[in-house]
Amino acid sequence: MKTAKTKTIVIAIFIIIAVAYSLIMWLVAPRYSVEFILTYAFTLVSLVWLAYNVSFLKDDKKNFPQNFAFGASAWSWFIIELVISGILIGFTFTGISNTPLTIGILVIQIILLAVFLLRGLVLMLGKRHIENVGEKAEVKVFDLRAMLVDIDALIERAPDFGDDATTVKKQLQEVHDAIRYSDPMSNEKLDSENNAIKDSIVELERAVNEKTASDIDRISVRILRQVKDRNNKAKLTK
Repeated sequence: MKTAKTKTIVIAIFIIIAVAYSLIMWLVAPRYSVEFILTYAFTLVSLVWLAYNVSFLKDDKKNFPQNFAFGASAWSWFIIELVISGILIGFTFTGISNTPLTIGILVIQIILLAVFLLRGLVLMLGKRHIENVGEKAEVKVFDLRAMLVDIDALIERAPDFGDDATTVKKQLQEVHDAIRYSDPMSNEKLDSENNAIKDSIVELERAVNEKTASDIDRISVRILRQVKDRNNKAKLTK
């Protein structure tokens, strides 16, 4: 409800700005040339684009840095249009208006439109790439956390090993710490290493269930080696 109210206020503010700009343009200028009308139209388009960025993109606080770039680009376009509008108002007082000037203004406006649309497209693609990378990273971090939860559960069962309890707990804790402090980032090139670690943890869980301390020692050493190899490979793939 608060978000909808905020959007309504922002839109209302931009409507007031559009009305004020229109009044200044149409009341101050002594005459209305073709280039004057073209600039007026393109300025309103830039204002609508600015309003869209401010009222809709700002709500996504998680991606504020990327959204700020959209807003900065939109403000730049609008300010440039205001400058051109001011210049053209001056031209209307001189009475200068001819075909070359009209064509020149039209070309400038088309170039500005193309530049800022292209910039918006690049920013959008960049934002999607960053979001995709973030989502993949969250999945990989979740995988590591899931492994830690499994190891924690095994550590709690160490007392079941009687005389070997201290040794078993130490081995499991080493595995836990190795995974906890491993590189949380990952990519497709590390899938085989990640899957190997998961498979070893399944074997470790089986060894704990069967209470075979020798297997726990053997599998723990293997997991430590696998985690180390994975971290080394992760460094090379960055």
